[in-house]
Amino acid sequence: MTTESLSINAEISRLFSIMFYNPEETFLSEPETVKALAELIKEKDASFRDDAEKLVNSLKELDAQELMLDYAALFVGPFQLQAPPYGSVYLDVAKTVNGESTAAVTDIYRKFALNVKPDMREPADHIAIELEFIHTALITIGNMKAENKDTTETENVFNDFISDYYHPFVSRMCELIEKNASTDFYKSIGGLLKTFSDELKLVQV
Repeated sequence: MTTESLSINAEISRLFSIMFYNPEETFLSEPETVKALAELIKEKDASFRDDAEKLVNSLKELDAQELMLDYAALFVGPFQLQAPPYGSVYLDVAKTVNGESTAAVTDIYRKFALNVKPDMREPADHIAIELEFIHTALITIGNMKAENKDTTETENVFNDFISDYYHPFVSRMCELIEKNASTDFYKSIGGLLKTFSDELKLVQV
């Protein structure tokens, strides 16, 4: 990726991460974050203009309570989650939260000097946290390239994370979001994130 592409993908990752936190605490009170995500998606690939605009329009037409109910059903509970946002649920044999793959992801974060605090509200492999990590990792790699530093080892660690942990988890989660979401907003998020994640896997940094 070019430095510009790294920067765009980093910011898209950061904005996507916001979409997986409590809507009332994030993008419902700051809807410009959804608009910013849509604009960057269009800038990255003009062929997704219609999908990006559909995302923005779906939020305008949506009742806040309906969105919160969909968010809870997909990602929070109290009933069986329709699209669990935790990597270990998809990657580990036990299919439980905080599994072996969660520990592996935590180790990768540490290689980027990111420490997982014991009092974090969510496990390290929650989708929002993984997207925040991708943001940080791409910014780090971009800065190293700008300073003409050797990024080979750093890129290898990042690419392994995408191939081994992030993509297998997110591609399946997004399929469940598209299948089970009751709102067009989350259906759009699922489709757009899957496409973005597929490209991250195919295009090595």
